[in-house]
Amino acid sequence: MSILVLTQTGGILKPFAIILGFIMNYIYRFLQIFGINNVALTIILFTLVINVLMIPLTVKQQKFSKMSSLMNPELQKVQKKYQNRKDEKSMRMMQAETQAIYDKYGASPTGGCLPMVIQLPILFALYPVIQEVPRYVNGIKEIYMPVVNQIMATDGYQKILEKIGNAAPVYMPANAYDYTDPNILVRVLYKFQDSTWNTLVDKMPSLETVVDKTTATMGHLNTFLGINIGEQPLTMLMDALKDFSIVGIILAVIIPIMAGLTQFISVKLMQQQQTTTIDPDNPMARSMNSMNYIMPLFSVFMGFTLPAGLGLYWAISAIVRCVQQMAINKYLSKKSVEEMIEEQRKKAAKKREKKGAPAKEINRMATKSTRNVTEQKTSVSSKEKEEKIQQAKENIKNQGKEDQITLLEGDAIEILKELDGKYDLIFVDAAKGQYIHFLEDVLRLLAPDGVLVSDNVLQDGDVAKSRYAIERRDRTIHKRMRDYLYTIKNHPLLETTILPVGDGVAISIKTGDNE
Repeated sequence: MSILVLTQTGGILKPFAIILGFIMNYIYRFLQIFGINNVALTIILFTLVINVLMIPLTVKQQKFSKMSSLMNPELQKVQKKYQNRKDEKSMRMMQAETQAIYDKYGASPTGGCLPMVIQLPILFALYPVIQEVPRYVNGIKEIYMPVVNQIMATDGYQKILEKIGNAAPVYMPANAYDYTDPNILVRVLYKFQDSTWNTLVDKMPSLETVVDKTTATMGHLNTFLGINIGEQPLTMLMDALKDFSIVGIILAVIIPIMAGLTQFISVKLMQQQQTTTIDPDNPMARSMNSMNYIMPLFSVFMGFTLPAGLGLYWAISAIVRCVQQMAINKYLSKKSVEEMIEEQRKKAAKKREKKGAPAKEINRMATKSTRNVTEQKTSVSSKEKEEKIQQAKENIKNQGKEDQITLLEGDAIEILKELDGKYDLIFVDAAKGQYIHFLEDVLRLLAPDGVLVSDNVLQDGDVAKSRYAIERRDRTIHKRMRDYLYTIKNHPLLETTILPVGDGVAISIKTGDNE
């Protein structure tokens, strides 16, 4: 079975971005009441509000993590039991025994990941809101409008803006953005740095006065503790080194360093409430442990190359998470694991009783020997496929989403070739050996700044192993998945991060458009 989720431009992330943008706009207007006009303070308060709103999801996720301290030894025992047994019957038995353990503790295999999955659309939508503040904050947008109006009144402005849009640090090519739209021009101008403004004035000398006024105003609004959050720290560092300015060097490096350091501290605080030790023989565990060091370093790198405002958001967000984590650790320390497990059992029992399964039967199912599990069919007939399709249609109809969801029936690799248009988000979950074959059409369909989510890319840690540690029959899939990960990590149009969650998730952002 193949799953491919395509969302038309302005689709799935748009509602989240609108809500987040409304919050940021309201915060900016709130600060104006007190005579404070500052983008950095707006971002700081915005970060505080968003993190506070997500506290319930964070607590739920970490409750599951702590509860796993008793569950994981049993799960590992089952995994070791079937470690060298790859036949279909053994795999079904392992799955059944694993599910029995989850039932025993009133948990779900997705219990720890579900809060993170819920947060993903919010996190994806946060970045465009932070990066494109004028798009959501009317007060900032109005500052740029005098420049926009004068630009659009200049003959030949489109060719000039198109050339600038294809270069760093803007990267908004005309084939993807309509330069006759004033809102688009505001988004372009917000990405300008000093050198870009100079280029614009050189091409359009008549703009010098209005540009000076606009940059002076935005320079005031973007200043935070002597740092222009609209500039790239790397550019600031280079200028400081040329001028031999110690103060300038410190100001240039402080936000990227804070972004990495605070993220590292946040991860360490999160690990404090985990009672299980990392198995050194578990490739997935080793991968997750290494990511605890790689991600902070990655934040430092990105903090230098992106506008300082985004690095400020990362740093403040990590600081808030540190404080939040200390409070959560204190709260969870007062709650025994056994108490949380009992609560989960009661919740699971109530949910199942609502579906018609009596409590006694639930307990029997949770504790029964998996040796008595009836062998299940693995092959899917044409009739079963049709039944699943009809069930999907009924679910869509029952939710009243017929006008929002389009169900395409058939083989994903063939359907992809027939699709056109641009999509904000593409979610790929299919046969792992086919991912590399999807990529060409996926990139064709993915919009600039669109997100590609590739599921199960680590295959329970097997991808991290040497091909000689993989059974011969599985080496082709192992090689194809490695090739796929290498391609999306090194592709010139993609910025990719691999999250060691579950069987692994790769998140790629398209940074340009296909030639």
